Amino acid sequence: GPPGRPPPADPASRAAFEAQGETGVVLCGGLAAAAARFRAVRRWEFDRVFAAGAGQREVFEQVRPMATAVLDGVACCVLAYGASGAGKTYTLAGRVSARGLHFHLSKEIMALAAVREATHELAVRASLVEVREECVLDLLADDGGSPTRLPPHGRPDKRDRSPPAVDVAADVAATWRPCHPLGALTHLVRSAGDVLDVATIGDCHRSLGNSLTPPSPRTAPVSHMVLTLSVVSTCRASGHTSVGQLHLVDLAAAVPPELSRAPGPATPQDPRHADASLSALVRIVSEL
Repeated sequence: GPPGRPPPADPASRAAFEAQGETGVVLCGGLAAAAARFRAVRRWEFDRVFAAGAGQREVFEQVRPMATAVLDGVACCVLAYGASGAGKTYTLAGRVSARGLHFHLSKEIMALAAVREATHELAVRASLVEVREECVLDLLADDGGSPTRLPPHGRPDKRDRSPPAVDVAADVAATWRPCHPLGALTHLVRSAGDVLDVATIGDCHRSLGNSLTPPSPRTAPVSHMVLTLSVVSTCRASGHTSVGQLHLVDLAAAVPPELSRAPGPATPQDPRHADASLSALVRIVSEL
């Protein structure tokens, strides 16, 4: 289970998960309760399963090809899902001594962009939003001390909140705007440090609530946070333009089933608000 969660009183009530090396095979079973529940050992296969001691760099190497793909005009996404304390935010943001995917992927994109500058004109932009209670909030736009609520998708946004100091041709702007949430403020970024600055500003405005996963009390995000990087690459010789995008999604903590059914109404800071969208995501993945 996720780090920090105490085991059940009866060890036989727990399912046993075992990863077989790096082949991506995870087995569930082996204990009395698990055998009774599943009637057999269940097996899941993944492209890669990391051991508990895997470092940030090791995780980055697995997704490193995404940086090249984004510069080639591909849309990529890293989705961090799990219970409170499982390491979602740590994997994406990390800390000063162990940077996460925000830093490593953006640094790789900038390094590859520098190599291509001789033949291509490139522009990288970043936006940061959170999704909470079915609303999209711009974490980079300050509306009286709180994030700005964005218009529903599909409704024309009459306001252009892009930094006026940045001179971007209208046709170029039309290429990168669809990569970002409608109406979201974007920043032109030129280094991994710029991307970290964007993430830090947004993280200060992210919604927090009380964790439902023991040990409590402690705070945990009750919203989904999406950091988006768009890369517009124009070939100087042919004039061909490609647009790539990278979405780094830090989902709200998944609430254990026994806690999601807790009595009483959910407050705005209650993690159960995010549970409905997470349940929808689980159903989508199950169908796929």
